[in-house]
Amino acid sequence: MAILTEAPTGAQILDLGAARAARAEARTAAGEGNPYLKLAAGFVEVKPEFALATAFAFKDENIKGGLEGLLVDPSDVDAIIADGLTAQDLQEIAKFISGNSLGESSASPKP
Repeated sequence: MAILTEAPTGAQILDLGAARAARAEARTAAGEGNPYLKLAAGFVEVKPEFALATAFAFKDENIKGGLEGLLVDPSDVDAIIADGLTAQDLQEIAKFISGNSLGESSASPKP
């Protein structure tokens, strides 16, 4: 089926953009800003949610691309790598942001 420009009559709709906005609003209402990573050089802001494409980048062993998908400013990736990032650090970052390990975050849904 192709992407439709209009919803069919009577269709149930999940507006993903509105759901993301509601989650962001709930974080703001709870007094939660974006999370930060503490490095030797200072603090790097990370996204409170990351796109599935970011998890796929890690799965495809594109570590730099995956890190860029986690950061508010993708150019900060070099500072994180220069700080001595380890594979275990990467697992901790994923848990910090999503509450899941990278394996759980990038797992394919099973039918």
